[in-house]
Amino acid sequence: MSVEFTIKPVQDAAEVYAVARIMGDLIKVMGVDVNESCDVEQTSQRLSAEASQNPRFSMFAAYRSDGGAVGYICGEIRPDIFSGQPCGYELLWVVADAYRKSGVGLALLDQWETFCKEKGCQRVYMGLNAHTQPEILRHIYSRRGYALKSESYSKTF
Repeated sequence: MSVEFTIKPVQDAAEVYAVARIMGDLIKVMGVDVNESCDVEQTSQRLSAEASQNPRFSMFAAYRSDGGAVGYICGEIRPDIFSGQPCGYELLWVVADAYRKSGVGLALLDQWETFCKEKGCQRVYMGLNAHTQPEILRHIYSRRGYALKSESYSKTF
C-alpha cells in the first residue's frame, strides 16, 4: 500500500494526548492476561502527563495530508545505567492497523534513530512486548541491525 504521510515532532502535552487518543481507536491491542485491556483514554492521559513532566520525553507522529495521525513513536533520551552514555529508550511505537506494511512504521523508526543520533546517543533500545506482533518486530529489528540484549518478564499481583 502506498500512502503519503509526513513525520513531525509532537510539540506539547495536548498534542501528545490528541495523537495518542486518535491512534487508540485505530489499533487493536492484544490482551495478554485474562483481566487485561487497553484503556485508550487512560493511555492518552498518561502519555500526555509523561510529556509534560518528563523533560527527556520525545514523540514523533506520522500524519496524512488531511492532518490525521496514522502512527507515532515516543521515548526518552537518558544515560545508560552501565556506561553513563546517552541512549534512546523507545516507550511506544504504534501504527494504525490500516497503515501496517505501508512504510509508516519504518519511517517512524528512522526518525527516532536520527533523533537519537543527533542527541549524541550511543545506543537505541527498542521494546518487544506481547501486545504487539513480536514475530514481525523481531524480523524488523534483525534486518535493521538490532541485537537481542535482554528479555523482560512481568508478574501480576
